[in-house]
Amino acid sequence: MGSLAAVLARVTSPDPGVVTRMLRAAPHRGSEFSTAKLGRVALGVSSGDEVCPGSLCVNNDLAVAFSGMLDNEEQLRTELESGGASTVLTTPAEVVARLFRLVGTKVPERLRGIYNVVVTDGNTLWAFGDHVGFRPLFFRAGPEGVFVATEAKQIVAGAGIPYEPDLEALGLVFYGKLDGTRTALRGVEKVPRHSLMTAALQDAIRHESYWHPEDILESRPVPDDELFERFDALMSQAVRRCLAGRDVVSLSGGLDSPAVAAYAAPAHVERFGQPLEALSYFFPDHPSVDESPYITAVAKGLGIKLHSYAPQCRASTDRLAEWMALLDGPIPVMALSENEEHLRVAKSLGFRNVLTGEMAEFLFDLNYDVLAYLVARRRLRAAVRYVRSMTSRGGGYGSLRNQVVRGVLPVWARALYRRLRGQPVARTLAAPEWLDRRMLFQIPLESAKDFWRRRQIAYLEGQALGLESNDYLQSSTGVMMRRPFADVDLWEFFLGLPAETKHPDGRSKVLVRRFLKGKLPEVILNRRDKTFFDEYIEARMDYDALRGWLCEPDGYRVPGVDYDRLRESLEKEELDLSGFMWAKDLACVHAFVSGAR
Repeated sequence: MGSLAAVLARVTSPDPGVVTRMLRAAPHRGSEFSTAKLGRVALGVSSGDEVCPGSLCVNNDLAVAFSGMLDNEEQLRTELESGGASTVLTTPAEVVARLFRLVGTKVPERLRGIYNVVVTDGNTLWAFGDHVGFRPLFFRAGPEGVFVATEAKQIVAGAGIPYEPDLEALGLVFYGKLDGTRTALRGVEKVPRHSLMTAALQDAIRHESYWHPEDILESRPVPDDELFERFDALMSQAVRRCLAGRDVVSLSGGLDSPAVAAYAAPAHVERFGQPLEALSYFFPDHPSVDESPYITAVAKGLGIKLHSYAPQCRASTDRLAEWMALLDGPIPVMALSENEEHLRVAKSLGFRNVLTGEMAEFLFDLNYDVLAYLVARRRLRAAVRYVRSMTSRGGGYGSLRNQVVRGVLPVWARALYRRLRGQPVARTLAAPEWLDRRMLFQIPLESAKDFWRRRQIAYLEGQALGLESNDYLQSSTGVMMRRPFADVDLWEFFLGLPAETKHPDGRSKVLVRRFLKGKLPEVILNRRDKTFFDEYIEARMDYDALRGWLCEPDGYRVPGVDYDRLRESLEKEELDLSGFMWAKDLACVHAFVSGAR
């Protein structure tokens, strides 16, 4: 999938050989390198194949390194060339360079896709990634210079520092508290999501956010009679941006991936003259998680050829040390081996681009405490309509009553009530008995005015460790994974809608179900149950692997973990699903430490 690297030399002349060494440190990103030098900056890109190659542009007083996919490249190229570009723009790097000359550091706001970028005038270096954070971007700043690259291991290679874990940061990763620019590797930092990093010869590093989702919330209402038209246009655009040829949709039996398939199927025929195909995994040995009847109904209804297989990888702890070394840290993800198998099956069938319905829930299914929010904001007409809609369908009166109370009572009154009942004002995440709960996140009571709004943008804050793992996975398999629902323009459409428009009642995804009427089979639109994969996960718990990593860990101990009690649970093989997830994440920490030392 390619990578980029750059060095701003503060003391000596920049050495393109250092950039080459950085690119070579991630061989899974490709072995074809392009490097250049401008002033005090050396920069370069790596490419491996025709899928997502990097591009480099050096023109007089400006140089650009681009790695990833620029989804609105054609639109920007047309706009720039019609505006008087003197030369034909053939690569994303050339498009970015031309755009930078026109709008300067406003460039990140204009780009769409999954990428990271470095721009320099020879004295100052600007670096940024995509809005959502699909591609990480790491850096190290010191008196000798500033190093920037797609992977943390590339920073280590360029700066010549030891590859060693930051033990304090590992505990933060495990407890979900890692934030800011910190990483699991000592001496390596990360550019924050949707931020522009500026590095100059003498000045300190600066980070400035270029996207502010919180300012968009409920700020762009759309008339009811225009809602479908706007969604239809934006969803069509999002899907078309993700199509690349040799595409397959990863199809499930829910609503999200079938929605992608419904828009992608006609667009694929129109653009490439070939029908879209689908790939699904079935679970014949686990009926409670098998969605094959729904998946088959979608494929038949859309006229899509369906490929299916049963997952063969043993467990989520397979090849743990290998994964942690690739990721440069104990990223807490559930199923790397399974996701890799899915991409490799797609590749074996001739596909190089997999479309999924992932991330849809963050756009339009976060409907917790909508009524409490409407009451707290004194949008009483909307609250009454919400209640009427719920009660007309036999909605839970107790839940509605509690939401109204939460919307009316101030935080201090709710806190007093909990104290009088002997309940903690702050809650902690669910955790097994072998974890010290004091180490976990404390979740305080929040104003009903703030709770719903905070949840709408919570996924876009902090570090996107899970998304990063998918970027590494794609680079190691040579297959792209695209998520149309993560398109920024589509995301902003849903962010801008008022709560009562996005969630007209308490049902899941009700607005989008209306949008998809006539596009998907009724069996999908009317489905209200949700598939949980607990049975499948529990059947694949590898206690031998967990015992190997956790019963006698080598040297390092994560603070707050009672390893003796954990050993007892592992020996008795009595972990519940929550305990297994914590143990698996802990095993990731120890696998990383073992490999990094």
